[in-house]
Amino acid sequence: MSKTQEAPPVNHQAKLIYHGSYNVLLFRPEWKEKREEILNRDKVCVICKSPENLQVHHRQYHYLIAEECFNNPREYSNSLLITLE
Repeated sequence: MSKTQEAPPVNHQAKLIYHGSYNVLLFRPEWKEKREEILNRDKVCVICKSPENLQVHHRQYHYLIAEECFNNPREYSNSLLITLE
């Protein structure tokens, strides 16, 4: 996706979030806000305690059978998000 293309709106009725669109969701302001919240909560990697190169990861992913798509990355509860180096 080029820098001039705009990220598609989050559509809860989408039939499938495929690999490329999931990455787009990680650049949306909503995910960035959620990511900062988790980084502020954990402060360091929960495994090695390093404060460097931190990333927020999902402990698991939820597939919504009724909607035939994966849950939006920012809609997971904070307990399912973890900070890692």
